Amino acid sequence: PASPSYRYDAYDRFTDDDDSDEAVKARAFRRTDREMDYSSWNATFNVWIDAGVDDSLDATRKGRSQTLSDYIKAKHGERPTTVSGTVRVVVSYPAGGQSAATHVELETGTETMVQVSMMTPPGTRAWYPNGFGDQNMHVVVVTFTADGDNAQEESSLQTSVGFRHVELVQDPLPGGRSFFFRVNGVPIPVHGSNWIPTDTFQ
Repeated sequence: PASPSYRYDAYDRFTDDDDSDEAVKARAFRRTDREMDYSSWNATFNVWIDAGVDDSLDATRKGRSQTLSDYIKAKHGERPTTVSGTVRVVVSYPAGGQSAATHVELETGTETMVQVSMMTPPGTRAWYPNGFGDQNMHVVVVTFTADGDNAQEESSLQTSVGFRHVELVQDPLPGGRSFFFRVNGVPIPVHGSNWIPTDTFQ
């Protein structure tokens, strides 16, 4: 935690036009969760669609000049077929579910990434780092349903996600700038190390 001189909850003791060092420090390390509305989120899910990409591709191409196009022709014929369908994302919340969908089309033997966006329901609970709040998780089910004659072909994946707002704070300080993270408006101490390659010092 920050030292008493840098306590982020001391922000309320200073006026907005106070330019003293203590006021500047208090503003830099303040909590902003009281200023933000995290009751709903604009969530975007990145979904990778694999239309029959073979794991042996890398082994097949290793040490050879075969291109991806050559590989597709060898495995699927001269004219690759097209796969199309609907990607649907369903997120479960305490108050019910929310879903969104998008259409995708790609050639057999390739893969692509599609984005599915939605607004979460009001009251969605945020995820906090350990020791700063609850780790609220939400179940996400992603389903791909093929078009046309292959409409019965469906694949799905289920996982859990947590919603949080992370920002790197670099506010002015006497003699420099701050450098720390806020998660959902709460300053969070981040522990770790940064290894700089030693050859830069040679």
